[in-house]
Amino acid sequence: MSTDTLNLTALLATALADRIVYDDDDEAKELAEQIIEDRIISDKSEIEDLCYAYAGCEDSWYPERNFTEEYCTEVGLIDPNHTLYNFIDFEDVWERLLRYDYFTVKTGNCTYFFRNY
Repeated sequence: MSTDTLNLTALLATALADRIVYDDDDEAKELAEQIIEDRIISDKSEIEDLCYAYAGCEDSWYPERNFTEEYCTEVGLIDPNHTLYNFIDFEDVWERLLRYDYFTVKTGNCTYFFRNY
């Protein structure tokens, strides 16, 4: 890694630890390295936007499905007590709708969701 990349990784890891990963420095560093490796950001001016775009983290077997289910209930698209709630295929909702509005970054422990802007 170049010096610029190492500096960007350190700055990003610090921002992520403060705002997203909440003081887990190892997880923040792993997430920062993955974000830079995936070329999601390439400049320190993009760090603030990335932190603002953070939408959640899932550490389950089906992160996209769980994220979609939580999103749909939180914004009031469906009531969990509704009769048809158990028949909704949240993986399909992710694939057809939400994956265009969000992107994911996967680390060893978690899948992080960020809004596309």
